[in-house]
Amino acid sequence: MKAIFKKTAALAASAILTATLAVPAMSAFADGESWIELPAQNGLVDFAATDGPYFNKSITLHNDDPSVKVYVPAVTYTYAIAGVEASGKVTDKNDSSVNTKMGPEGGLTLVSDTFQFSEKDTAKELTDADGDGKGEVTITEKVKVSYDESKFTAAGIYRYEITETADYADYGITRSADSVTRLVDVYVEQNSDGTGFKVYGAVMLYEVPGEAGVTISTEKTDGFTDAGEKTGTKEDDVFTPTTEKKTDPTAYIADQLYTYNYTVEKLIQNSLIGDETFPFTVTVNGTDGKQFFNYSDAAADSAAAAIAAATTKGTVGTADSDVELADKKFLALTAVPANATILVSEKNTQTATYTVTVEDGTKSDLAVDATTISKDQSSKFSAAAAISNYADDKTTEPTKSLGDTTFTNKMVSISPTGVIFMIAPFVIMLGAGAFLLGLFMKNRKKDAAESII
Repeated sequence: MKAIFKKTAALAASAILTATLAVPAMSAFADGESWIELPAQNGLVDFAATDGPYFNKSITLHNDDPSVKVYVPAVTYTYAIAGVEASGKVTDKNDSSVNTKMGPEGGLTLVSDTFQFSEKDTAKELTDADGDGKGEVTITEKVKVSYDESKFTAAGIYRYEITETADYADYGITRSADSVTRLVDVYVEQNSDGTGFKVYGAVMLYEVPGEAGVTISTEKTDGFTDAGEKTGTKEDDVFTPTTEKKTDPTAYIADQLYTYNYTVEKLIQNSLIGDETFPFTVTVNGTDGKQFFNYSDAAADSAAAAIAAATTKGTVGTADSDVELADKKFLALTAVPANATILVSEKNTQTATYTVTVEDGTKSDLAVDATTISKDQSSKFSAAAAISNYADDKTTEPTKSLGDTTFTNKMVSISPTGVIFMIAPFVIMLGAGAFLLGLFMKNRKKDAAESII
């Protein structure tokens, strides 16, 4: 009898433990529970949604100018789910604890193994959210998941790991690592009729908890984002839930796309022609046909005006239309992705010869391949220049490495005879021809005189 009583007590304790774990998952927020189990803030428990449960995926687009529009990258994210062996306990707000179990295969799955933002390749407006004069916007969308309750054969908390990989480097995206992981604890209880089991809660974690396991003070997250918060606090047996999600946790960084603006200024010196223009071609290289930026297709009177006029959509890997630049005129590119390189070329269409120098406000070693150009000749960057140091570090905010470039064309001075150097060779040839013709005629007359008898 005593042994039977002990077994009965053990079963009762187990039932009570499961029930207490169910309280924070099933109770409404109004009853004083945490945000982590609210469908509005935790899509993993949005069972009633027409499109099913989900976790969030976000990316933040950046530019130094909040008036610039930035294109959402068409980056492809790939996800894989695997069960995690028992790795600690979970303690709820009532101090009840239970050890996690390895999630069975198929218990938690993704509706699709890959994900792209639905607004890919479209331009998004930015805002100066931080008041620092810079622009940014965060895009957040849902990655759908599903639960197969038939895979669970007992009540408990089942742990899974979701691994995210992406072709992020093709788009100049900054992120913490090539692959990023999240943990998901799936809460399972027996059906009321005792015929099976059902999922009643789920929590996503940034990382494997420490020795204490998951508690109310463990930081949770709503997906592959920067958003996270502790469930709440407990003092004198009073549980106080957290009502707002924290953003930008120090240790966890969601994907970021930094973009940059670029201008070219034209200066003309020592001109004897006046009002001449030079056609400029700017080629942006990166992931051909898959990245976009904006450019101005006409000359502007200032760098700011050129940036404001940069509203034409450009495609990485193709050359823009020529922009005719006169003295003190500008062209601009905006929202250039961090992994892009730029090649600028100008053509001399004038009947004169010019020396060419190039300077950039950021890149000190910028050079051109031709320092003197005559009619129909061109001068371009000696090598394509990277817009940032993204190639060196893809985990932290890049540093801009190409700023505002100035092309200076100086017309070669006229010769002492008052003839422009470019046509001087022809004048010399004409003079030589006249001299030789005169010499020929003189010798002919001499020959004719000597032949008279």
